Amino acid sequence: MIAHMAKTFRTMGDESRLKILRSLMPGPITVTNIVEATGQSQANVSKHLSILSRSGMLDRRKEGTRVWYSIKDPMVHALCDAVCKHRSSSEITY
Repeated sequence: MIAHMAKTFRTMGDESRLKILRSLMPGPITVTNIVEATGQSQANVSKHLSILSRSGMLDRRKEGTRVWYSIKDPMVHALCDAVCKHRSSSEITY
């Protein structure tokens, strides 16, 4: 359990990956939508989606030429919710 949590934190400890995860919070979206939501290049998004997928955090579904991604690991939702709630209720600036 601790090892899994440490791996999750390491994987999430990148600003680009956090932006991608935040864009996936409402539900499945395509790579194109992730690029638009995050403002990152498609190459960068693809690289980070690969890392997140290999870690077991994401599901990937191909439909024709489109690839849809969604959050697979419920711990990711819980962590993102906890961080966002803390951040919105806190006066701390980083």
